[in-house]
Amino acid sequence: MTKSDHNEALTQVMKSAQISRKSLALRVNQLGIRYGLTLSYTHTSVSRWLAGSIPRGQTPILICEVISERIGRSLSLRELGFPPEICGSPEAEDYPAHIDDLVMRSLRGISSAPIHRRDFFRGAATFTSALYMRPTLRWLIEPSEDIQTRMTGPKVDLDTVERLLVQINAIRILDSQLGGGSLPGHMAKLCLNSEAIPALGGSYDTQVGRRLFSATAELARLTAWTSLDAGEHGTSQRYFIRALRFAKAASDVPFGAFVLGQASYGATFVGDFQTAIDLTTSAAKGVGDRASPKLASFLLLAQARAYARSGDRYRTERALARAQEALTAKEEDNRIGWLNFMLPSRIAADTAEAYLDLSLPALTLSQNDAVLSVPKSSYVRSHGLRLCVIATAYARNGEKEPALHYGQAAYLVVHRVNSNRLNAYFNRFLREIRKWSTDADVMELQEWLRSFDRAK
Repeated sequence: MTKSDHNEALTQVMKSAQISRKSLALRVNQLGIRYGLTLSYTHTSVSRWLAGSIPRGQTPILICEVISERIGRSLSLRELGFPPEICGSPEAEDYPAHIDDLVMRSLRGISSAPIHRRDFFRGAATFTSALYMRPTLRWLIEPSEDIQTRMTGPKVDLDTVERLLVQINAIRILDSQLGGGSLPGHMAKLCLNSEAIPALGGSYDTQVGRRLFSATAELARLTAWTSLDAGEHGTSQRYFIRALRFAKAASDVPFGAFVLGQASYGATFVGDFQTAIDLTTSAAKGVGDRASPKLASFLLLAQARAYARSGDRYRTERALARAQEALTAKEEDNRIGWLNFMLPSRIAADTAEAYLDLSLPALTLSQNDAVLSVPKSSYVRSHGLRLCVIATAYARNGEKEPALHYGQAAYLVVHRVNSNRLNAYFNRFLREIRKWSTDADVMELQEWLRSFDRAK
């Protein structure tokens, strides 16, 4: 625990809630069990919190949930006197408890800006791991609500939803081909904030409403993913949280788990490996046996990548083996568009990257044939990422000629895809070949890159 000043706010809120120190400790322990945590807090622990000690991990969120439940309204961490570094921003804490609140806040978030500038999280801060704590916990423990028929606003029917789904599929394809930093990212935000969210304020029955919330969740997820690809990690995080809430409203637990899995990749990319592992653990726990083979495999791959970046070879290889086993368990329903990328080549690609992160380039290169089997025209960015991984692995393995060959091939993709992630992968390759900076072949490649940039 860390020490702060006496927590007067927590003292007063506990008094208002008429909850004793012993009762608070007991309820926190009980709620922790539902979250998969083994806690043993006592009234003495609560006394330390009141004196200013700040519990680690998920405990502040559990305290907040317990007291919120007791007084009958949702409290923020700030209202309990916890310091800013664990509270996050007001927007990201916004995981409304009720569907009506979700609709109202979503509409309010877009109502004050012109259409071309509509964005929930303009000027969002950088990635903050604490922002995921409360939404993830609430996604896990709160029951799904029934969507009620709405009788106000313009009529929304299944045709409206189908038009959104057509746009979602187009954006998904363009993102793979052009990168999230270009047209697809703008399209995702525009469709979400100018079409899907306004439709939530219309009139629809339960069936249409569920499909509408599901489509809105996918658009929020796409916005999060394209923002991540563009290097906007704070914005990405906030859209992942919003996507998780829309998925909860749609009672789509598997998609909520998928959102957490992609958020895990984002956390790994920025170096927060423990948060990445926590997100995949929560996703797997929440979805349980409702996970399809592809979804189960995806979550295990995300976890393996986090373990690899943290240097844990044993857990990495165990997760990779389980991901392979899950994907080959049985036939999969290919109608789930957001899992179409989960092919054997994806497992090979993540395995290759994991071994590169573990500084085992020879094992990375053992995956080459499978890694490069992905359809280049459909998954342009992925092909570029994989070329960068192979080039970097050859360089680390001391094999200059193939490293330069694959590095040049990678750049032919890098220059036409607007992706911060792809640029980062290519820059890693460039750093790796600095050890040959006086070599004629390397100098020739560097001059070729400069001439290519000048010609753009």
